[in-house]
Amino acid sequence: MTTLTLSSQQCRQARLAKDPRFDGRFFTGVHSTKIYCRSVCPVHPPLEKNVSYFATPAEAEQAGLRPCLRCRPELAPPGADWRKHQPRLSRAVTLLHSHDVTSVRELAQACYLSERQLRRLFQQHLGVSPLQALQTHRLLQAKQLLTDSSLTITEVAYASGYQSVRRFNDAFVQHYRLAPSRFRQQTDVSESSALVLRLPFRRPFDYQNLLGFFEARAIDGVEWVEDGRFHKRLSPSQNMMVEMGEQQLLVTLTGVAPQHLPDYRLRLRRMWDLDADPLIIATDLNKQPSMAALVEAYPGLRLAAYWDGWEALLRAILGQQVTIEAGRKLLSKLVAIHTDAGGFGLPSPQQLLSLDIAPLGIPGSRKQTLYRVAAAAVDWDLHRWPDVERLSEPLLAVKGVGPWTVAYWRLRSGMDSDSLPSGDVVLRKAAAQQGLANDAAELEVVAQLWRPWRSYATNLLWRSTVEGNDVL
Repeated sequence: MTTLTLSSQQCRQARLAKDPRFDGRFFTGVHSTKIYCRSVCPVHPPLEKNVSYFATPAEAEQAGLRPCLRCRPELAPPGADWRKHQPRLSRAVTLLHSHDVTSVRELAQACYLSERQLRRLFQQHLGVSPLQALQTHRLLQAKQLLTDSSLTITEVAYASGYQSVRRFNDAFVQHYRLAPSRFRQQTDVSESSALVLRLPFRRPFDYQNLLGFFEARAIDGVEWVEDGRFHKRLSPSQNMMVEMGEQQLLVTLTGVAPQHLPDYRLRLRRMWDLDADPLIIATDLNKQPSMAALVEAYPGLRLAAYWDGWEALLRAILGQQVTIEAGRKLLSKLVAIHTDAGGFGLPSPQQLLSLDIAPLGIPGSRKQTLYRVAAAAVDWDLHRWPDVERLSEPLLAVKGVGPWTVAYWRLRSGMDSDSLPSGDVVLRKAAAQQGLANDAAELEVVAQLWRPWRSYATNLLWRSTVEGNDVL
């Protein structure tokens, strides 16, 4: 059983006050009704003698409890305190939720851990085994889709990661003691034909800053912002729209096959940095007065990422020593070249190798760097969930790729909270303005105080300068 970071008394006070600050940090199991709830559940609070507290939904479900239909635990903001010091576990959870692995053995290998180490990490921090964590995640996603969409039962099964409807029905009945069809009859089901994902986050959340980031970098014909909403064409027949909801991002998808939802959900959470916990990050960065002032000045500032690691790498290479607008135009030109060749969107590494990118008008050395990186990236699978620690060294070994490119790629891939592009001119200027450091070497030393959140500290420093708006 995992250890709660809150005491029973703190949990009791939070649930009685329905304090939103504690939403997702613990779950209340009510043994008299056999359900578990969020701290903000609107129902009358049960007696203390009838409750237990759990760190995760998976732990509550292993105790034989079902999720509350009123407060809907699947919509709680993330409350994973362990992410700060457990990057391997974080990667394991991501791979598990993406369904890119088919066994615990494969998952352990992908995280460079033994099966025993992996199981111990899950048990210590999540209170359950990897397979139990996956089961709970799938069922909670299915519960959300059964309520918030008009997808058929079969479509919900595949959208939740199940390979057969029978297995989905069996698991749902075993855990929730009623069939998916009966569950849907008991809830207020959305009648909309559009598929809307509700992705929770923890406040504060600076949506407008993220929206501005993506608008300034929008690729012509693929991305745009309109009426406070971000739009992206995922393919000629697939479209996505992101807008701000109450405590959630609302993502409307059209033309998307149900089996792609687990992958898209994870990409969106990474792209908009929805798993960040501002309180934990601020607590660490506040140890330094200058950084504390920036945290206060820009509450809820998130670390924007790109759709996948390959896009982040392309932008890092093409965006070197140019403004945002110049970088955006180069990406748009690359998409146009790919479109003329019969493709759509940004070319994959394999596709880039077959394109003539002379129309980009970039120096020959940078053109060759792009080709060399594409040739190496063919074997890296950057479209999925790259291990940035393992790939940084071979990427840096590619001729034409320097430390800034690698650090920026790590930062904008959404897979590294602790990247520091110390050679960045704007970053060094911002650090000097804040009285933190006068050169890259001094910045490296000072930045040790910001671990493991150097990516967020970098983002705050960029944000503090006018020129910071011109950082790709």
